[in-house]
Amino acid sequence: MDLEISFPLKRSNIILASGSKTREKILKDAGISPRLFPVDCPEEALKAEFLKKNDSLKDISGQLALAKAQIAQKKLQKETDFSQNQSLIIGADQILECEGELYNKPKTLEEAEKQLWGMRGKTQFLHTSFCLLQERQPVVIYTESPKLKMRHFSEAFLKAFIDFEGEELLFCVGACRIEGPGIQLFEKIEGAQETILGLPLFPLLSALRERKLLPV
Repeated sequence: MDLEISFPLKRSNIILASGSKTREKILKDAGISPRLFPVDCPEEALKAEFLKKNDSLKDISGQLALAKAQIAQKKLQKETDFSQNQSLIIGADQILECEGELYNKPKTLEEAEKQLWGMRGKTQFLHTSFCLLQERQPVVIYTESPKLKMRHFSEAFLKAFIDFEGEELLFCVGACRIEGPGIQLFEKIEGAQETILGLPLFPLLSALRERKLLPV
């Protein structure tokens, strides 16, 4: 059956296993209104487990996206109106790598300042993944790794930036918030804007069309 095409595409059977308003906005701006379903994922414990196995940071990003989708699926199965056959769950995650080191979300602004100063003048890779989980369909894990080169900013600039952004930085891996004045932290960025913000959009849209969840 052909999908009725009318924007925005309100698809309650497309579930975003995240509480991220940024990821939700990326999809809504593309004409899709998914169901937002935040999950409580033990990310730090899982990262430690994957690191012990010597998994690459790029692979860990994809595994965390899968873990979030699986947690959402398990919780959704308790809902009486949830159809595993018709619903698709999107998990997503990001890992920031700089010179082989993993950068998490800072817990304090002092930690944010230390992270940013430590990456000053260096190149980072922002491994950004999504996972598609759907009953009787193959699991898809896709990762893109935008390349970001930080400039040699001054200590005065960094302090002014942290004062301006405040606790918003605690929600960003490595405190790397590129929206607004944060773009001035960098001298060069290679990668799609949507991927850097949290979702590799074009590959995701293509995968949704392949599963006939979006019109061709």
